[in-house]
Amino acid sequence: MLLELDAGNTRIKWRLRQGADVIAAGVDFAKALAGQDFSAVNNVFLSAVNEQWPAEVEAFLQGRNVRRAVTQAQTGTLICAYEDYSRLGIDRWLAMLAAWMQQQNCGHIVVDAGTAITLDIIDAQGRHLGGYIVPGLEMQKKALLQNTRKIQTAADWQTGITSPGANTQQCVEHGILAMCIAWLDNTAAQYPDFCYWLSGGSAQLIMPVSHTAWRHAPDLVLDGLTHYFDLNR
Repeated sequence: MLLELDAGNTRIKWRLRQGADVIAAGVDFAKALAGQDFSAVNNVFLSAVNEQWPAEVEAFLQGRNVRRAVTQAQTGTLICAYEDYSRLGIDRWLAMLAAWMQQQNCGHIVVDAGTAITLDIIDAQGRHLGGYIVPGLEMQKKALLQNTRKIQTAADWQTGITSPGANTQQCVEHGILAMCIAWLDNTAAQYPDFCYWLSGGSAQLIMPVSHTAWRHAPDLVLDGLTHYFDLNR
């Protein structure tokens, strides 16, 4: 049994594998520990951008063979654009690696729409050309509400629509989403022959209103984690 963990800023996604087969998976490993037996797991592959573990996760990891992925100057034929490659988040690197390993005969744009929205560009030779990081949809909404006294909306995101809003809630959410879509679609249009990948919790809001033919890949980081350790045996 092999456990793969993707510890992001707000949650720990997990996937349990036996050989090439996925036995189980989920988006909240701390909660899964309370209801599922992981005692047969000795080996753990870990991607971590946030190491503030819940106590139960920390206790689980103790005494197990934990292998942590780190960003490299080059993994396989994928080459990092950063001069100091250690400064590039491992989640971005693994997402790029997953996309590149799936199709190596074209360029790629890889987007993770989570707490932050990251966009990375890889050319058809496997060279990372750099990327962008902007606040995620929810972070933008919270920043607006915290700094504008007269704007009040419900906490939950209501719709994935970009038409003009007919109330304050709609004006805020439609405006933020429209701004994000314009940036993503404009960037993708500059690379017309590339493959476009989208992951992250806000992907379901983005895909219906974007004009880009995104490949929805919610497990892109975990897929990259598998490739990473295949290439770093």
